[in-house]
Amino acid sequence: MIKKLFGFSMSTWVGALLAFVLVPIASHIFPQFDLGIINYYYSIINILFTVLLLGLDQAFLRFYSELETEDLRRRVFVVNIGITIAVIVGLVLLCAPASEWISNWIVGENNPLLLPVMIAHLIGLVVTRYYCVLFRLRLSFWKFTIFSICNTLLLKVAYIAGAFFGRTAHAGIYTTAVIALLLSAILLIVEKNSLRIHRNIHVQDILRQEFKYALPLIPAMLIATLNNNIPTLFLRQFSGFESIAEYSVGVLLASCITLLHNGLNTFLEPYIFKHFETRKENIATILEIFSKLAYFVCIDVILVQEVFFLFFKREYAAVTAYLPILLASSLWYTLGDFYNIGVKIQKRTSLNIPYYVVGVAVNVVLCLGLIPLLGNLGAAIAAATASFAVSSLKTAAGNRCYDLRAKSKIAITGPILLLLVICVNYFLAGSMLRHVLIAVLWIASSVIMGIHKLFLDFFRAVKK
Repeated sequence: MIKKLFGFSMSTWVGALLAFVLVPIASHIFPQFDLGIINYYYSIINILFTVLLLGLDQAFLRFYSELETEDLRRRVFVVNIGITIAVIVGLVLLCAPASEWISNWIVGENNPLLLPVMIAHLIGLVVTRYYCVLFRLRLSFWKFTIFSICNTLLLKVAYIAGAFFGRTAHAGIYTTAVIALLLSAILLIVEKNSLRIHRNIHVQDILRQEFKYALPLIPAMLIATLNNNIPTLFLRQFSGFESIAEYSVGVLLASCITLLHNGLNTFLEPYIFKHFETRKENIATILEIFSKLAYFVCIDVILVQEVFFLFFKREYAAVTAYLPILLASSLWYTLGDFYNIGVKIQKRTSLNIPYYVVGVAVNVVLCLGLIPLLGNLGAAIAAATASFAVSSLKTAAGNRCYDLRAKSKIAITGPILLLLVICVNYFLAGSMLRHVLIAVLWIASSVIMGIHKLFLDFFRAVKK
């Protein structure tokens, strides 16, 4: 079990590590204005990619084991990819008459190549994402690892390769699109057998089941992307691209928590779906361990965050004031998704839709009120508040469907400890006392949550 957990999760650990390494390098290579344009473009791509997948990748993952033959699995795989790419191309064609306005909104000038570039980037993301799911289901470890890392880079930092052609936003964006197309072409050629259908198989009933499962997931996946990107959209209106560049650095660093969550889920979700009837106690124990460790590690990262920014260009040091808030935002989203697993088990994902509406509404209202007053700090507060609200609602819904309440009071003690650390970090910035108090809180979190005992419990649980 340990081998499977850390094996298929390795791609996300590597992806997170590469993000930590490449983002500081990018801050030195690209001017802040150009980096702001690139990051804003990436924010839009992340939002579009999340929506345009239509949740079919998750549906394929959920229903794969129920598809009886390999031909049927291939047919569904091909149809899902085809539908997604058709939706992408159709949407972009519909937007073509407004291409000048869209280009000015995203990159600050009229660029007629922007829409074709976006199509190439999105198609590359779709193809790599679907094959990652397929490789995971077929237990093709190395293929899954390599292309999962590629998919992460296409979503986060592939633009840095554009520095070989020029230190401009255009170079970064164009290079990303070219890399995306090349990767998708390689996959489609090398893995062409997965596209071969030996006979005509009707999959209308399966598609109806997939869409019934998948469409409610769109808000679920969208909220993860929107939660930190809604503030970016408002910063575009109230501030310049320089502010976006700074804020996006914080978002990308914080999103490494989401990457780690995705990595854990490559093992956890299939494991839970397979054993939820017989190993409920084990599942509850594992999730409790992850929750406590998540808070413990998050506080640790806040304690040493200034070390990361020694490698950034000096003007990005201001991110340390609100990076802990963005870390909290990603952490709360992650825990909410973990404890919402009961909704997925019961295939009642539509239950979450009202919660996502609440999250978006909270985020938008707070952005409108706080960003004009506090700038990037206000954006971070809006994202974290919305994330906490959605996480609490999703956890409650998940427990109603499949009770996984933690035995400890982690749902209360974790947020309290993290909020105390955030306040100390902000109000005592630049003071030695800040480090001392955060270190005390970090040690206190270890004692209160019994971290050392958790390691022992974890190894006992995974051996069963």
